[in-house]
Amino acid sequence: MSGLVAITNAGVTSIPLASADILVGSAGGAAAAVAVTGDVTISNSGVTTIGSGAVTGSKIANNAVDYAQIALDVAATATVTLTAAQIKALYDTPVQLIAAPGSGKLILIDSILWDIAFVTTQYTAGGAIQAQYGNSAHGAGSPASASIAAATLNGVAASGYLANGSGAATLNAPATVLNTAVYLSNATQDFASGDSTVTLYVRYRVVTPA
Repeated sequence: MSGLVAITNAGVTSIPLASADILVGSAGGAAAAVAVTGDVTISNSGVTTIGSGAVTGSKIANNAVDYAQIALDVAATATVTLTAAQIKALYDTPVQLIAAPGSGKLILIDSILWDIAFVTTQYTAGGAIQAQYGNSAHGAGSPASASIAAATLNGVAASGYLANGSGAATLNAPATVLNTAVYLSNATQDFASGDSTVTLYVRYRVVTPA
């Protein structure tokens, strides 16, 4: 048992202090030796440790945890805004939706929600629209989602929502999808005439295939 020496008006007082205990003021204003317990403990070298299971949802501030702090295979959402010019140029100039995830990792698309803000003019021409792995023009990348037919987008004459489903039934070679960014492109030809804008909500996960 070791301790501290306190010098007060009443004289010199020795306060016993066990290993890893700390001094805490009591309700009466006197220093007392106590062990640190509860969510946090402390060693006799001053190192604190958060107890297992101590960090619960009620102890985390709302909107304080970002995707970077969560396991990669937990679903995340990327929000991408497309101008009319970008939509009409998707055939030749794909738009990135999600950056490359890192060596040995794969982006798995769960869904893509299209929030379309119709302006005045419907789209025409074009071809099937699909998320793809890599920045290949003309929709030539390995498919990362189901496609939306050109006729579906061209038929939009009011603001509303469309959705791409999850992955297409296509065998993708590992070299074409691992550590590869996901882009949006379309096949056949450019869209024409339309002026509506789109906000895409891309629901995805990052997985590490065996």
